[in-house]
Amino acid sequence: MGLATPKEIKGAISLQQQQQQQQQQQQQQQGQQQQQQREQQHQQQRQQQQQQQEQQEPQQKQHEQQQRQQQQQEQLQQQQHQENQQQQEQQQQQQQQQQQQQQQQQQQQQQQQRWRRQTLNPNEGESIQQQQEKQQQQQQQQEQQQQQQKKKLKTRAAEKAQQQSLADFSSSIAALLDEETPNIKDIEEKKERDENNKEEALRKQLLAEKKRQRNSAHIKPSQMDIERENLLKKLATKGTVRFLNVLMNARRE
Repeated sequence: MGLATPKEIKGAISLQQQQQQQQQQQQQQQGQQQQQQREQQHQQQRQQQQQQQEQQEPQQKQHEQQQRQQQQQEQLQQQQHQENQQQQEQQQQQQQQQQQQQQQQQQQQQQQQRWRRQTLNPNEGESIQQQQEKQQQQQQQQEQQQQQQKKKLKTRAAEKAQQQSLADFSSSIAALLDEETPNIKDIEEKKERDENNKEEALRKQLLAEKKRQRNSAHIKPSQMDIERENLLKKLATKGTVRFLNVLMNARRE
């Protein structure tokens, strides 16, 4: 082969330049394609993330709503349970009070019947000392019942304190005391009325016995008997039962 001509050299150079330009263009195109692919991938990733967030947000909201509903249901159940307990306790208290009232009414009726029989015929029935002993027993029973009610109140308050906070505990104590205070007051007033009725009945019984003794003996009452009777009337109206014991002991002597 011979030497290349300048024309061939120029053609070869131009061919190389064209090839280099084509390679550069191809590289640029590849770079642009790669960049476009990367941008597309980033866009797809962002879209996927947005879709996931949009899907997760309703789920989170639903989960939060479910939690709130569960909490509300639990609170309602606790309130209903507490209300049921309070209703049961109130029913028990009412039943106990009704039973106590019935027992007291029966005792009063029995005492009135005995006092009527003794007033008509003082020889029958119980002695004054026995009646006083019964009165003391009844008073002790009433005091024991009041103490038992107070103990029940304390135990119920302690049980509620374990389930409730300190604020709820203080409010429950106040409510229980408000509920029971009228009942205790009624019991004390009834106790005072019973004592007055018993003292009045004893006074009538003593007067009837005194009258019976006078009628049976056909003796005019002495000045001492009149003074004793006047003192008895004055002290019986004041509710002094102790003087009756002293007077009866003096009469026996």
